[in-house]
Amino acid sequence: MKKLQQYASMIVFILIGLGCGVLTARELDAMEAMDLPFGQYLLTLLGLLCALYLAFFLQIILHEAGHLVMGLLTGYRFSSFRIGSFMWIRQDGRIRFKRFTLAGTGGQCLLLPPPMQDGKIPYVLYNLGGPLANLLTALICFALLLLCKSGILHFFLVLMGIIGIGFALVNGIPMHAGGIANDGYNARSLGANPNALRAFWLQMKINEGQAAGVRVKDMPPEWFAMPPREDMTNTMCSAQAVMHASWLMDRHEFPQAAQCIDALLADCKTPDAEIIGIYQHMMACDRIFCELVGSGDRDVVSRLLTKELRTTMKQMAKMLPIIRTEYVLALLYDQDLQAAQRWEAAFEKQASKYPHPAEVQSEREFMQMAKEKAAR
Repeated sequence: MKKLQQYASMIVFILIGLGCGVLTARELDAMEAMDLPFGQYLLTLLGLLCALYLAFFLQIILHEAGHLVMGLLTGYRFSSFRIGSFMWIRQDGRIRFKRFTLAGTGGQCLLLPPPMQDGKIPYVLYNLGGPLANLLTALICFALLLLCKSGILHFFLVLMGIIGIGFALVNGIPMHAGGIANDGYNARSLGANPNALRAFWLQMKINEGQAAGVRVKDMPPEWFAMPPREDMTNTMCSAQAVMHASWLMDRHEFPQAAQCIDALLADCKTPDAEIIGIYQHMMACDRIFCELVGSGDRDVVSRLLTKELRTTMKQMAKMLPIIRTEYVLALLYDQDLQAAQRWEAAFEKQASKYPHPAEVQSEREFMQMAKEKAAR
């Protein structure tokens, strides 16, 4: 099923590219038939490429705006809004601009949840607001084609329609490809289990605390309770188990964190747990840290450093937990002091603009522990 979801997402993106390619080729053929001067031909070609880029970029903005609007309409409050690496986040009662990138996502809109009532909060419109915005925009653009029969604007409207339909399908049809669950998958998970709604609510409250500068270890312990075993097949509930491991890490209870992570990673190989790929990789990074600052068993670290994990670490090289992992590996595993110093400099560079100061403090403590271990 997971392979099918990955292929479905890939097929949709291939179809988007094919549609855009065919459309562009048609426009180029029309330009050649007009026998335009070379300079005008180049300018028109540049205009087509700009239209393609703009359509893709606008659909990303509209997708996240859909989440924002639908969330606000159903009682949520603004927390953060990100397009690419440009992020606006509410901190200390003000909207601040930050730079943050998460591999595999073109953007992200995080809101603060309303209070739970009888164990429930609205979730459908917030989660599906993005795909609905893409679909609605696509339909409007196709309708406008009746008024615009040719030219760059016609080309742009068709692109907006094709990309909008593609985004709506990729994000609306439940799937988790590339290690990240999409909007439709999240909505389905929330509707499948009453406990998933509380897990979803808790994750947003934890994000709210982190944005406000509160360390995970200082948040209410009950927020990080392990979910019941029977709930681990739900991605929202299993995410709470990952948060429990993160809570143990921030409390510096590394033996307990290592034991928890080992159990969760082992469960991922069975049908008993449904933990999305990005969480598995982040847990593996934490487990590497636990091992290197603890007993330092190189075989354990070697087993965790899979090719897949290495690829993910390269893709997410600007995230502080990844930089910390690279630093600790260089310092304690490879014993390469120069490489460790480069990663330490990279950490400070990213920390200066990181949106969550509490996470910066936590990660800096981890790096200091590794430095102390190396000095012994």
